[in-house]
Amino acid sequence: MARTPQAPTHKLTIDGIDYFWSQRHEWAVWGKGVQAVSFSVALVPGKSRELILDLSFRVEVTDRKPTDAKVAIAVEDATRAALSDGWKPDTRGRAFRYEITEPYEVN
Repeated sequence: MARTPQAPTHKLTIDGIDYFWSQRHEWAVWGKGVQAVSFSVALVPGKSRELILDLSFRVEVTDRKPTDAKVAIAVEDATRAALSDGWKPDTRGRAFRYEITEPYEVN
């Protein structure tokens, strides 16, 4: 069964184009100080090609989350990287999964 997309909760603008994004899910990597998060990004959610971003954040305490501002910066940076690596948001089709392997620093 296909996952029902979550309604976009945030907007970012890159080169004059609006993208809408929301958090899909998150998990902690216990003992490693890493908070991993997955995001969905699209021009028109449900009608254009989805970008699935898998990011991680280095945190000092496992229950500490990155700030909203830090998350927004990370999503924008990762979206720009996905665009330069071949994500074509104005097309339809299978989601484009993109992983940033180096954790973002929270501080």
